[in-house]
Amino acid sequence: MGQTAVTAADPTHLFVAPDLEGPLSGGTLYNARLVAALRALGVACAHTELARFEHALAGLRIDWVWLDSLYLDALPQVRARCAPRPLCLIAHYLPSLSARGRMLAPHETSGVERRALSAADAVLVTSAFMRAQLARLGVGTRRIILVEPGVELPARTARSTETGAVPNVLMLCAVTRVKGVLPFLRALAPLVAAGDRFCLRIAGRLDAEPDYARACAELIAREPGLRGRVQLLGVLPPNDALGRLQESDLLLSASTMEAYGMALAEARAAGVPIVARAAGHVPALVTQAAGGSLADDEHALCAAMLALTRDPPLLAEHKARAARAIPSPRSYTDAARELLSQLEEVRG
Repeated sequence: MGQTAVTAADPTHLFVAPDLEGPLSGGTLYNARLVAALRALGVACAHTELARFEHALAGLRIDWVWLDSLYLDALPQVRARCAPRPLCLIAHYLPSLSARGRMLAPHETSGVERRALSAADAVLVTSAFMRAQLARLGVGTRRIILVEPGVELPARTARSTETGAVPNVLMLCAVTRVKGVLPFLRALAPLVAAGDRFCLRIAGRLDAEPDYARACAELIAREPGLRGRVQLLGVLPPNDALGRLQESDLLLSASTMEAYGMALAEARAAGVPIVARAAGHVPALVTQAAGGSLADDEHALCAAMLALTRDPPLLAEHKARAARAIPSPRSYTDAARELLSQLEEVRG
């Protein structure tokens, strides 16, 4: 999408965020698809990265400025430059939340986080968990806008029903510390028996924390239990990644904190059972009724995954429950309409 030209006469929402066509992440996907849905509803939206914020602001009739939480430390300065226009923080995450892996008390936040939350006119969040977290940090409920992501899957592909097929397990995440990949692999390696049959593919960025990704690759190559069973695929185009998900028998998440959990919501929509660490918003998406299993740490996560891949009837039962519990479709048009509705309440 890149930088977007609008005219001075257009009432415009200016999104200050990293490149909407840049490295794939849940936050980037949310920003890009929400902006596209707003435009489809006739709302004028412009996008700029932080370095070009003042240039984009000049001469435009701005109704609202939206700042991605990746630019958290710049919020007070953006607030001063865009006044009196209202400014909303898109809180995909808080650094302290990711670092601690649990709900924060006010004194556990950083000065940067406190200043940003104080300066924002409103905060857009994607989950009930984040709404509760911000309320605990003293953000007034009238300033919190909750708009969950839409879930848009490609046309469904046929699922394998071959008896005795090797279970396909997928992780959809960047290979980074907060996603918990390396501790999970370290815990898994000594538990794998010679007769275990599964294929675990990890699809996501390898360049966000290159040393960390390299350590994962070296561990996979070194450990007999992982070698030949675990693959690092790197980044896949969005539809390719979702196609892999639809063909999988199980989605696995070792993440130590999920403010929402986009891949988990996509797995629910695809009818794929999930095994995940119970972090942040995850328990709202991963339930026994939907064939899901929650784990408190990487060791319990390994045990849950192996229990399913070693027991085909049990895995089939979880897949059947996941298929029966597919939620009602939710589009980004739904999300955009919810956002516009709540903006009226904030302004009022």
